Amino acid sequence: MAESINKFESKRGRPPKHPWDSWADKKARKLYKGSAEEVSSGQKDFQADLISFRTMVHREARLRGLRAFTHINKADQSIRIQFYARDPS
Repeated sequence: MAESINKFESKRGRPPKHPWDSWADKKARKLYKGSAEEVSSGQKDFQADLISFRTMVHREARLRGLRAFTHINKADQSIRIQFYARDPS
């Protein structure tokens, strides 16, 4: 028989690779691309391709009801990001 529940807890799959909660605090950040070893040791921030990572940032912003500013710097393999609130209109 069906049962009524108070809250539906959705699972989004595996745990996130990146600390989106802290990065989405609306502060500007400069993140650096690195190898898997550099990322796991905390020396660099992500290992995805710069263009792919930019797409991930914007997707994460959309999921949170926010927008994101991004700027890629290919010379030093970095990306500047900042999450911000959507226009209320």
